[in-house]
Amino acid sequence: MSLAVAESPIEAVLLTCRTLTAADQAEAGRLVGRLFDRVFAAYAACGAPTGTPIAWYDDTSGDVLVGAGLDSPLADPEAFGLTTVTLPGSDRSWVATYRGPLPGVIAAWGELAAHLEAVGDHPVGICREIYHQVSLDGSSDWVIELQQPVAPRPEAS
Repeated sequence: MSLAVAESPIEAVLLTCRTLTAADQAEAGRLVGRLFDRVFAAYAACGAPTGTPIAWYDDTSGDVLVGAGLDSPLADPEAFGLTTVTLPGSDRSWVATYRGPLPGVIAAWGELAAHLEAVGDHPVGICREIYHQVSLDGSSDWVIELQQPVAPRPEAS
């Protein structure tokens, strides 16, 4: 596994996606593939060009809302059970580029979390996975950019 980590702002992004509420982060990870299947099927059905695949996870409300979508517009997403969402940008984020087999992305998130702890930051907001290179047949590494908005960890009193 290869992981390069850097602090960087992230931009807001408009996605056409499918979303579900998961019981926890483990279930959220298992749902992503099925959500992408629905999104890609919708694009294929209407012949629309696809964009960059992006998964996102939002546990800020206590539930885990998970989404998977594309950063290219679809004329009538509701007709396919999809929705359009805007993921907010962040002035402070840690971005990690993971290169390796897909199952390793879980460990990559763990390494990113350890890095945040080491530098005194804590996660806030919606985290994302941007899939730059996908290997569906397993013959090559995936390239996935992990994006985690952060804030300084509050001092213990």
